Amino acid sequence: MLNHQLPSLQAKLQFLQAKDDEAKRIRIHVARISQPSIETLAEQLNHIYVLVKERLDNLSKVEKQEKEMIIKMELEKLRTEPYDEEKLIKVEEQLQQLPVEDENTQILAIEVQKLRADKIERDAVKKEIEIKLAELLNRMNVIRTNLSAIMEEKESEKGRTKKNKKALTDIDEQINAFESALNETFDEILPIPTSAMENITEHGLKENLLKKADIIKNKIKNLLVPLEKDMKKEQELMQNVHEILSTITSIGDDVIGVDSINEPSQQLISIGELTENLRKLKGKVEKLEGKLHNSEGMVKRALINDDLYDRVVQLQNALDDKKEKLTDRAKLYSTTAEINLINENVQHYINEMEQIPLQTVEEQNNALSELEGKKHQLENLLENIPMNDDGNKLREDGNRLLAQLNDILKRLADAVGEKLAALASFNAIRDEIEIQLSSLQSMPVLISDEITLSELEHQLCDINTGVQKLLKLKEKISHVGVSECDREQCDERKDLLSRIDGVLERAQKDHDYFDKKRAQLLAHERISVDCKTLHSELVEWIKNGQELLDDSEALPESYDSVSKKFDTLSEKIFDLRKNKPNIEQSLVFGQLCELIDKGKDLQLELSKRALMWENFVKERDSAVEELNDIRRQICEIEGRGVRRFDKMLDDLEALKDGVPRRIAVTCKKFLKAFVSVLLILPFGFKQALYLRWSFLADLPSRLLSLCSQLHPLACARREGEAFVEEASELEKKIENLLDSMSAEFRVREEIMHSLLVISDELGDIRNAFDNQNISASLQKKLEQKLEGIGAHLKTLDEDITKYNANRIFLNEEEDITTKRNFEQLEEIEERLKRLQLTDTEEYDIDAAAEVLAAIYPNDYPRDVLREQGIPFDDDLYDLSPSSATSDDDDVSKFETPNDEVCFMI
Repeated sequence: MLNHQLPSLQAKLQFLQAKDDEAKRIRIHVARISQPSIETLAEQLNHIYVLVKERLDNLSKVEKQEKEMIIKMELEKLRTEPYDEEKLIKVEEQLQQLPVEDENTQILAIEVQKLRADKIERDAVKKEIEIKLAELLNRMNVIRTNLSAIMEEKESEKGRTKKNKKALTDIDEQINAFESALNETFDEILPIPTSAMENITEHGLKENLLKKADIIKNKIKNLLVPLEKDMKKEQELMQNVHEILSTITSIGDDVIGVDSINEPSQQLISIGELTENLRKLKGKVEKLEGKLHNSEGMVKRALINDDLYDRVVQLQNALDDKKEKLTDRAKLYSTTAEINLINENVQHYINEMEQIPLQTVEEQNNALSELEGKKHQLENLLENIPMNDDGNKLREDGNRLLAQLNDILKRLADAVGEKLAALASFNAIRDEIEIQLSSLQSMPVLISDEITLSELEHQLCDINTGVQKLLKLKEKISHVGVSECDREQCDERKDLLSRIDGVLERAQKDHDYFDKKRAQLLAHERISVDCKTLHSELVEWIKNGQELLDDSEALPESYDSVSKKFDTLSEKIFDLRKNKPNIEQSLVFGQLCELIDKGKDLQLELSKRALMWENFVKERDSAVEELNDIRRQICEIEGRGVRRFDKMLDDLEALKDGVPRRIAVTCKKFLKAFVSVLLILPFGFKQALYLRWSFLADLPSRLLSLCSQLHPLACARREGEAFVEEASELEKKIENLLDSMSAEFRVREEIMHSLLVISDELGDIRNAFDNQNISASLQKKLEQKLEGIGAHLKTLDEDITKYNANRIFLNEEEDITTKRNFEQLEEIEERLKRLQLTDTEEYDIDAAAEVLAAIYPNDYPRDVLREQGIPFDDDLYDLSPSSATSDDDDVSKFETPNDEVCFMI
């Protein structure tokens, strides 16, 4: 339009200007009055050019702002979403469409560069973390591979002599040092150093590392949950900003589209709608800017350069300006038409008076009255003419017409006399007052419930306008000359003044009534907005609260904080109800009350969940502390080395301070009963004793109960399961401790029993040939028997050596040894060699016993020998299996008892 239509119009206008100048030179008798001049058309064309250019500039500015906002939103998405090179390139292309020298464009360019740098840095950090995690997994695999060999080496070290205790202590110190290094590593999530990895000598270290890594991951996830919620809220807020900007842009286009030159009546209707929309939008913008300035949460908000509130105010000002111009133009159109009509009437009277002069007084009086009315009407019209160029021109024309009218009235007044002139003036003012009184009295007093605020303000404006006109007429009729009028006109003037005062009083009451209703509408609108805002916040709170209860990965600390937010909302609603009693009649407030009842139930659930979590934390910390105390005391007992039996009982007594009294008492009773049973067991008893402890089974019961009440909270379940696993490991450790103690006691008693049996057998052999001569066959048998005892003693000596090497808890006051038994064996062998043999051959008792056993399989061999008269020595020959041999040859006596064998106290 600027490049094509306007230049063409300007060229045509220049052509018309040249023609008009030429016509002026040849025009002598004809005057152009009604047609607009070329200068007026030029001014209108220039005005159109300015308006079009202004609108194009505004459109360009709005388009630029929209592009900037789109780029900002794309950048916001790129900050939160995975890196996308294509989207970033697209944003850079959009950025190139904006002016380079613009400050906002430069800021956006810096943000794009920063985003690219942040993405590159973040990818590098992510890659570095992945590499470190891969190294950590590889290191843990190596640890797992080498751990078995290291532990076997430790067990081998424990099987050596007491001189190696210092080496074992060094190994334990290395384990503790490595565990400390691991704890520091867990805090930083760094790869384990190779030097520390090589010193691992504790089984299950990888499992503990993975558990703690899972805990750290869960903590990170718990931090991500509120971050994601804040990001969601921020995205919704940015979406609201975008919608507000779109609405502002749309209304701005409509404001620009209002043409103050064309027909104003239809344009004023559009302006009324736009004014109402802007008023509602202004309230939304105020609340939105309040949220933008009150930054909360973990997301740093990008700066928004656009001042939304100022833009709305600018649109309101622009709309008010156009409304004022359109109103002035509408007034100008109507006033021009009325002045033209008055002008025609005046010209008509002038023409008639020139052609046919008024003859009678009545005709002159009627003309005077009518022209006096036209005069007052013209004066009122001149007062309402807008103060602008077009209005000034019309005012000049009106003043000329008024001067002409005053001149005619003066001539008529001179013709009819002062009395009739005063009467005519009075009648004209009276008629005008009657019209104005009728207009004010016809205004509606009652207001419908559907009336809008703009309609109410329009009625108030009409009342004010009517009152101002009536006050001016009152002033006129008060100063009108009545000295020449009759008494009837004087009374009529008083009556008019009284009626005017009555109408003014009523108008003031109506104005107060309308103003009160306006204030009520404003208050109701504000209340409705507040109720809707609280309703939206409460709906959002209920939604978030229910999602929090159903979220298995929720942050437990959020239960209490979210619950307290409801108290804040309740206080706002209570204050609103307290300050605005009439709010209860509002439909929105009724809906709000229904939500409050629902919110109270939800708050109760959140409070219960928060209390359960608090109890869970207390129970967990107490249980963990108890487990750590038990574990510490057990480690102290294990680390003290060998000790006397009474010292072992003291160690178990010390467990009373760290474990429940029932556990400590049970432990002590078990040991005392165990020793007592060992002392009274028969020598042939080979059944192993085993005690399975279950006293830790009920320790995590309350914790697991709270875990079930906190369902579906996953972190509580994980912590409960981890605690149960730790308690199970501790129980197993106690079982292993008692197994080791019982095995050590059992092996010692079996060795002592075997030594006692061998000593008794050697005594029986010595008594069998004490100071007696024996046969050669008996000597041979005794030598064979002594040879078997010697072999048994050698085996028993190896068992004693193994027992001494594997002892962990008990320290013998006197060493257990086979030296005395070997000395007895050597003594008996020497004496047996020095004995003289007899010539009498004795019965081969063994051969006879085998023959008789074959002949009499169901009879006892001793009874058969007696019946056949074969002599034998009951003390010398024991035909039953040796209990010592049967006991001592049991190779499984050093094995740990299986789980199925239990000893109940």
